Amino acid sequence: MTGHKNNVLPPAVSSVIVVDPPIGRKTAIPYTRRGNGPTYLIFVHGIFGSRTDFDAMLTPPPGWTFIALDRPGHGSSPSIDGPENFEHSVLSDAELIHVFCERIGVQKAYFFGMSYGGSVVLMLSILFPKLVMGCALQGAQEDGAEFIKHSRSIHMFADLLLKHRRTFALRSLVYYYKRRCSQIQESAESLIAFYGIVINLHEHELLRHMPNLTRLCYHNIRHTNTVVAAENLVSVIELRLSMAIGNIKAPCIVIDGNHPQPALQSAERIFAGLSNHVPKEIHLIPNVGHLASLFAPEEIRRIVIQFFTKHNP
Repeated sequence: MTGHKNNVLPPAVSSVIVVDPPIGRKTAIPYTRRGNGPTYLIFVHGIFGSRTDFDAMLTPPPGWTFIALDRPGHGSSPSIDGPENFEHSVLSDAELIHVFCERIGVQKAYFFGMSYGGSVVLMLSILFPKLVMGCALQGAQEDGAEFIKHSRSIHMFADLLLKHRRTFALRSLVYYYKRRCSQIQESAESLIAFYGIVINLHEHELLRHMPNLTRLCYHNIRHTNTVVAAENLVSVIELRLSMAIGNIKAPCIVIDGNHPQPALQSAERIFAGLSNHVPKEIHLIPNVGHLASLFAPEEIRRIVIQFFTKHNP
């Protein structure tokens, strides 16, 4: 359902804007914009993702403008340079998106975040309540301790961080990612091996029959800066937002597949942590897991728009 007259979609317009956030470094953000309505929905992707993850969802109803952006080190973002002591984190990306909205003249918006992008939107909702009209969180992580508990490979890197061997932990993770990325091939089997716990058994079978999605994921991985990806993951490991979730003032919809791996089962925790004094919903999409937005984009788009429309101030 597009809702547009004569079923003609508004054209997608791609642009690049330079931002200089208070945390981090000056950087160019490529983004795609579709629609020209006064109500904005901004999409934030995860680690090893890009704005193209949302191509199937970038269909705004009348009166809406949808924007998907490439975070630093991902998609068509320029090469990363600058101070060596700076790390790309959930916090720095939230600050970056806040400044991005200021630069494009958006004073209030709804936000959709997938995986790491969901954690960024969670942070954004806590830090900038005047900007966030509503948030949709798909596969977001709110507490790295839960993530560590159920993942043996992540536990190893977390142990290094706890022992204050941060530089070694980051270098080890970068080496791990570079080795894995160098082995990736444009095939479902190769992607399944790469994603590991991120993808469940049902999604394995779906991916084998979706060559376009296979191609998208392959190119996303190949165009990701592994240093930034490692910094992003370390940021998730160190994330501690459980106690702050109750301070979110905006309507919030929490979405995930109903079969994510144990390390990624955060939806019910986040939903429970949200205040009962703000509109909130939880939706678990059947037969998919952590990559629900890639496998069920139309259904997720529909429930997100319905939720935001219902709670539009």
